[in-house]
Amino acid sequence: FRRVLFRSAGTSPAMRLVMDLVQRAALARCGILIVGERGTGREMIARAIHAHEPLPATPFVKVDCAGPTPEDIEMQLFGGVARRGGAVQPERRSLERIGDHCELLEADGGILFLENVMELPARTQARLVRVLRDREVFVGDGAEPRALDVRPIASVDPSVEAALEDGRLRTDLHERLALIRVDVPALRQRREDIPLLATHFLKELCRTNGKPLKTLTRPALTLLAALPWRGNAPELRGLLERLILLVPQGLIRLEDVLAHTQLEGSVSPSGFEATLRQARARF
Repeated sequence: FRRVLFRSAGTSPAMRLVMDLVQRAALARCGILIVGERGTGREMIARAIHAHEPLPATPFVKVDCAGPTPEDIEMQLFGGVARRGGAVQPERRSLERIGDHCELLEADGGILFLENVMELPARTQARLVRVLRDREVFVGDGAEPRALDVRPIASVDPSVEAALEDGRLRTDLHERLALIRVDVPALRQRREDIPLLATHFLKELCRTNGKPLKTLTRPALTLLAALPWRGNAPELRGLLERLILLVPQGLIRLEDVLAHTQLEGSVSPSGFEATLRQARARF
């Protein structure tokens, strides 16, 4: 699994440090906070921790906290009860009481991955703190509490300190989630990984798009490694898929990459017609 993960994440010293920390963190049962820009592989790191669990059959439940409404997220986490008119609202009789069908119960015995946890509403954060603190819940209308063994892993962007200062993220929730912190470097901070990632994505995309295998020339790989990739891996993957679909030959050259890349380094959505001389001047 480690070899497969390195092919999709990289083998740079920065990523090796991350993976070493992942292996050590997987042995603990405490909360883990994964900090990184969007597109840096935060979910991949969470799944890597899950893969290193002593019991690999344990559940892995993902909840994107940047949901459409606060009510939707609260109902997804804690369940809900019907009210007059057929609508559904979160249970409000007890902060510890949750519905019979919810993600917290689905994650019992395994990992609850809270993506973009800073987006959780304040009320939901308070309820979650209480559940993680007491490690028990009252399910439905039952009078007896039920033990809940959930290991929380959360992802945030690098502005987490500012979110703590302005109150968007509760300090007590942060403390329970961040006993171990994993900082995932941006793609531009580990440029030596880009050729490996590009080759991995290229093979995968050719297969999923039903295209013959294409290859990148060394100058094309060098150019890819020099670009800023503000969108991280998804931006790189998007460019490579566009090249697979639009470049007719099996060899993707430097000028092909230039033809679909803006001067400042961000990827052009549609590319442009240009001679090699124009492309080089633009680069």
